[in-house]
Parts: sequence; structure tokens; C-alpha cells
Amino acid sequence: MKCISIRQPWASLVCAGIKDVENRSWKPKSMPMRVLIHSSSTRVKMDEDNVPWPWWRQVSNAQTMGWIGWLKEMPTSAIVGVATIVDAVEDYDSDWADPKDISQWKWILEDVALFKEPILNVKGKLNFWEYDAITEDNMPETVNIPEPERDGTHLTIPLCEECYENLVNIPEATELEIFLDPIYGDLFVQLPIEDTLLPLHTETVTFVCGDRSKTCKVTDFQIFAEQDEETNEPLTYENADGDTCYINKVWIQFEK
Repeated sequence: MKCISIRQPWASLVCAGIKDVENRSWKPKSMPMRVLIHSSSTRVKMDEDNVPWPWWRQVSNAQTMGWIGWLKEMPTSAIVGVATIVDAVEDYDSDWADPKDISQWKWILEDVALFKEPILNVKGKLNFWEYDAITEDNMPETVNIPEPERDGTHLTIPLCEECYENLVNIPEATELEIFLDPIYGDLFVQLPIEDTLLPLHTETVTFVCGDRSKTCKVTDFQIFAEQDEETNEPLTYENADGDTCYINKVWIQFEK
């Protein structure tokens, strides 16, 4: 099966359905193309201080919700999942399209899956290369990516193992903060009225981790702009259109 090498954490973010574009200087000759995603031996340094806020917002939420593990623990020199390259275009509306427009081609990725157990100790190559041990008929087991849901005044939010254990075992753990991501914005806010984000009425929340769950009564539910710790001014970032945007968060307080 065809394989393409991508550095971590991009490789795992692609397979988890977070990074929907691969930025490259060249275009595949044939598409759509089903490919294995291989993580190369080197990593990209990524934290909240050196990447665009829309990227970090999605990564932070994905870690909180258990879609991905910690960035520094993502395996290198491994086949971590599979994706389909459906197209390659020069202009694409995505947070993950190269903001500096250095990479001419944006490969659009769909039908992605992250393997539960990566295939370790696999040496990568340039461009596309063949990995004969995996075919569509013997694809490794993939991760079920849980998503937040709303049913009326009830929210269901997946949590990673660490967050869920804290929730259950620490009496003082009675609140949760996550970034307000436009992808799931309609789960948390009403339509903006004069640039004001009004939280949706929420009475209960169920936190889920694997086959475990805990339902709690919501005592407070707010949308707020994160502030600079020194100036107490709202933190902002500039989006791809040059607009100044607030870094909004969802804050849920609950009774266990």
C-alpha cells in the first residue's frame, strides 16, 4: 500500500481528523489516493507559544477529549494511520492551510483513521513509497474518535483518561474549560447578537471516557475571552482573513 511520511505531531493530527490539510511543494499525480500515514524520525516543536492559535485550540481540545495523547509521546518512525488524499489545490479554506503560503499545494485529506497500535520501527522514504505488509484487507484496528454532543439542555463531553480520573477522584474538580472551537460552536453558543456570544441553556452534562461515564448537574455555564495574566486584557489572534478574533473559552461548573 502507498505510504507518505509526515513529521509528528502532524502525522497523528492528520489521522485523528484534526489537521485536514497537508502542505506540500508538489502535487500527487493521481487522486483520490488511499495512503498509509508514516511518522518520520523527526518532530516539529509545537506548543501554544509557537503555532497559530486556531491550531493550538484544536490540539488542546483534542487532548482534553482524549482524541490524541500528549504531543511529546507521539511515536516516530511508525505507521500511525491511514487517509485519503482527495485533491490538491493552491487555495483552500482551512486553518491548517499554510498561512505563509510557502507550500504551493494543499492536499485535502478525508476518510482518515488513527491506528490503536502504531506499526513501530519503520524507516521512511521521500515522496510516496510502498509498505507491503498492510493492505485494505488487513488494516489494523483503528481508534473510535468520540465527539461532544448536545440533546436539548444536556451535553455529553468525552474526556481523556487523566481528565476523567481527576473528575472522579478529586473532590475539588468541579469545573471544565475548553476552547470554543467553531467546529462545535453550535453545541455551546446561540447565534451571535452584536458580536456577543450567548451560552446555550445547559442543565446537565455527562462526561465519558471509554465505557465509563458520569452525569453531573450544571451550576454555571459561560463563554468568556481568555485574558493576559499580566494585563488582564483579552487575548486575540489574527485569522487568515486578517480579522482580529478573541480566544474564547467554554467554562462549565457542575455538581458531582
